[in-house]
Amino acid sequence: MFGIRKGNRKKRIKEFRIRCFQLVAGALIISISIPITYFIVGPDIIRLYEIGTSGSIKSTLGSTTENKIKYNEDSVIAPKGTPSPVSEQSVAKQIEKKETKVTRDDYPAKKKKKKAEKEEPLYLRSGVYNFQPKWGFDDTEKYIQVVPNIKIPIKWDRRIIFPEEMLQNMYKEVKVAESEPEIDVIQTSQQDNIPYGLVHANVVLQSHPIFTATSSQLQHLDTLMEYLSRSQHCKDTPIFLTMATIGNDLYWQLVENFVYTMVKYQLSDCALIVCVSDEKCMKKCGDFHFPCFNYLSEPATSLSVMEQIAILKLQHIPKALLHGVDVFMLDLDVGFLADPAYMLKVYRETPIVDIFVQEDFIYLMNRTKAGWKTWYTEPLPNIGMFLCRGNNRTAKVFELALQSYLSLQDQEEKAKPGIDQKKVLSAIQVGRGTFALKFAYFTTDTAPLMDKFIKQHGNVYELGGELMLRALQDQRAMAMHTTCYEKSTKVMGLKASSVFWNPRYYDPLRRTLTKQLLFTTDAALQREVQALIWLALATQRSLILPNLLGDESSIRTIAQYNNRTLWPGFRIASVANDVKVSILEPAYYWRMSQHYSSPSHPVPAPDVVYFAKGESLERIKETLMRLQDVTRIVLHPKPSRNRLRKAENNLEELNLQIASWADDSIGDFGSEPFDTLLSRYRPLPSLDKVQSSEGGDSQLAKTVLTGVRNCYGIFGPPRGNSTCFQICE
Repeated sequence: MFGIRKGNRKKRIKEFRIRCFQLVAGALIISISIPITYFIVGPDIIRLYEIGTSGSIKSTLGSTTENKIKYNEDSVIAPKGTPSPVSEQSVAKQIEKKETKVTRDDYPAKKKKKKAEKEEPLYLRSGVYNFQPKWGFDDTEKYIQVVPNIKIPIKWDRRIIFPEEMLQNMYKEVKVAESEPEIDVIQTSQQDNIPYGLVHANVVLQSHPIFTATSSQLQHLDTLMEYLSRSQHCKDTPIFLTMATIGNDLYWQLVENFVYTMVKYQLSDCALIVCVSDEKCMKKCGDFHFPCFNYLSEPATSLSVMEQIAILKLQHIPKALLHGVDVFMLDLDVGFLADPAYMLKVYRETPIVDIFVQEDFIYLMNRTKAGWKTWYTEPLPNIGMFLCRGNNRTAKVFELALQSYLSLQDQEEKAKPGIDQKKVLSAIQVGRGTFALKFAYFTTDTAPLMDKFIKQHGNVYELGGELMLRALQDQRAMAMHTTCYEKSTKVMGLKASSVFWNPRYYDPLRRTLTKQLLFTTDAALQREVQALIWLALATQRSLILPNLLGDESSIRTIAQYNNRTLWPGFRIASVANDVKVSILEPAYYWRMSQHYSSPSHPVPAPDVVYFAKGESLERIKETLMRLQDVTRIVLHPKPSRNRLRKAENNLEELNLQIASWADDSIGDFGSEPFDTLLSRYRPLPSLDKVQSSEGGDSQLAKTVLTGVRNCYGIFGPPRGNSTCFQICE
C-alpha cells in the first residue's frame, strides 16, 4: 500500500510541476505579446481614435492631403498618410514621388507579378480597419469619432455632424452679376429677350471639357470619366454622375435640374450625364450643350431600361474607380438646397472613409387597433446619393454586387427598380466585415428623403414655398431626395422643396394662367381643373395649379397652415401623357423673385381677368386670346354689385387681395372664414358644352376630359403601409 501511495505522490508532483510550467510560460508569452502588439497595432489605433483636446489628431496623418498613390494591381488607392495595416516601410517603397500618380502600366509585368505573389491585397487584410465600436457601447465619448478629421466629426454610428459655425452662410444667395460676362453676351440677352441666367449658363456649358475630348476618350465611359477627373477644374473634386432616359418633358426637367444645379454651384465641368440607350436624350443634350455620354447596351433591345442601368452602374462604373476616379453618383430626383462643396469638405477631410452615402430607413406600420403605432428600422444606405473614392475597395463592392445581380434567374426580378441598389447594400455590408470598407452617412437632417420628411413632420409641408424652405433650413438641410414620389410628383416634389434650379424654366417672359380653387366635392373639383387645363392649352399658356383650399371646420385629416386647410397643388390632378400641358408650382413667381429676377427681366405683376356669371368657356377663351401681350393672368369671378358697393376702393382693393394671393409662395387667402369665401366663389363652366360643339376646341376638350382626373385621396389620410402614399395614381 505504501509503495502505491508513494508512486501516486510522485505522479501528482510531476503533474503539478507541468501545470506550473504551463502557467509561467503562458504568462511569459502574454507579457511579451502585449508590448509587441502595441508597437505593431497600437500606433494605428492611436492614429485612428485618439483625438487631442485641441481637436487636432495625435498622429502622423498631418494635413488632409488628397494626393492619391496607386500601389500594385491588387492594392488599394489611398491618400498619402492614411493609416494602414501595412508597415510604413512597405508603403514607402511603393511611392515614387510625393505628388505623382503611379499607375499599373508603369510597373514591369514581372515585377508586378512578383509583388502580387509576395503580399495579399490590402482589402483582404484584417486589422484596425475592421474595428467598429459595438452598438450601445458604454464609453461612447471615447469613440465619438470613428475616423479622424479636423473640423467635421463623424460619430460612432457613422453619422456626419456638420458644425453650426461652418454652416452660417450656407444659404446666402450669390447671384451672378449682369456685368460679369462680355458686353456682346449682355446685348444678345437683351436683344433676344433671353433671361441673363440662361445666357450665362449656355456660355459656361459650351466650355465643358467633354467638347474638347478626343474620339478615343469618348469611346468608353471609364476613359471619359478619367479624362474629366484630370481636367483643371476637377482636381480634388469627384465626377458628379447621373443616368437618364427621357420618357417625357417632366423627366427632361430632372436632367435640366441636374445640369443647371452644377452650373449654379460652379461644378459643371465635373458633371456628366449618361443617356442610357436613348437617342432622344442625346439629341436634346446636343441642342442645349449638356455634357452627355451615349451609353448603348449590347444588345440594347434584349434588356429593359432598369437592367441596362443596373449593368451600367455595377459593371462600368467600377472600371473608373480602379483608375482612381472619385465619383458622386446622384439619382435624377436629388436636388441641392446648398452648395455641394459642404459635402465635399467632409470627403476631403476624412481620406480613409471610402463611401459617403445618404442615410435611409424603412418605415413600417402596425395596422391594429392599438393606435396605428409606427416603427423605423436602424439606418441603412441609400445609393441615390453615393459619394465614393476611386480605389479597389469600392470597386470590389460593385464587383460583388454585379456577381449577385447576374446570378438572378428571374428576368422580371432583374427589371424591377432598386434591385441594383439592394445588391450594392449587401456588398457594402460584406465589405465592412471582410475587406476593410469604411462608410459614413449624410444624415436625414443633412440630406432628407421627402417621403420620410413628410411622414415625420406632416403633409402640410408639401404645400412648398416658404413654409418648406424654412423647415429645411432650420435643420440645415443641404439636399432633398424625392424618392417614392413617382411620375409627375417627383419633379414637383423638388420644386416644392426649393431645390429645383433652372433658368430656362423660371422665365419672366413665360405666359401663365391661374385661378383660386376651393374644394366642395371631388366631382366639382375635377370639372374645374379640366376647364383650367383646357383654357391653358387653348391659349398656349402654362398653368399654375394652386394649393387647394378646403373647409377647416369639416376636414380633419391633414395639418393646417395659418388656420387654413390646404392641399398641395401637385397632388390635385393626374394628367395623361397625351395632354401636353405645362403645369407650374404655386410658388413659381416667388422662386423667380428669389433667384431669377434681374433689372432687365423683372418678375411681372399679376393681371386679374374677371369672368361673369354664366359666361361660357369659349367666351373666356376669346377674352384671353385678346390679351396675348399680358404675361401673367389670374382668372377670378366678377364680384357682385353689392360687394363692390361695400368695398372701400371697389375693384382696386379686390385686385390687391388677389395679387397678394398670387404673389404668396403658398396662397394667402386673408383672414375671412371659408364659408364667406365660398359664398363669393364661382367655378369655371364645365367642358361638356365645348365637347359637344364643332371644331378643334371640341377635340381638345375630349382629350382633356379623358386624360385628366383627380388624384386619389384628396384631403384624405395617408394610404398604404409605407411612406410611398404620395403617388398620384
